[in-house]
Amino acid sequence: GGKFGGGVRFMATDETLFNRASVNVSQVQYDEDNTKQLASASAISTIIHPKNPLAPSIHIHISWTEMKDGIGYWRVMADLNPSIENPNDPKLFARKLE
Repeated sequence: GGKFGGGVRFMATDETLFNRASVNVSQVQYDEDNTKQLASASAISTIIHPKNPLAPSIHIHISWTEMKDGIGYWRVMADLNPSIENPNDPKLFARKLE
């Protein structure tokens, strides 16, 4: 919806399972902006905050970024945010991302 791009958010409506949850899709294109070295970026991300305090919140972001010189790269970021610490959760989470 912006001059150079925008995005859409899809919200989860199951309030018994989620405190808040969404999937977000965005894209920007700077071909016509000569002040930017960035040509374009596209991303999908999710934010999940369960109602159950024993279930950790999770954030995941995956994006493709391309510069005007043609070089592009992927970015993948994820984190686990437990409200009640469980020392096994971060290890299991990291193994599943490998």
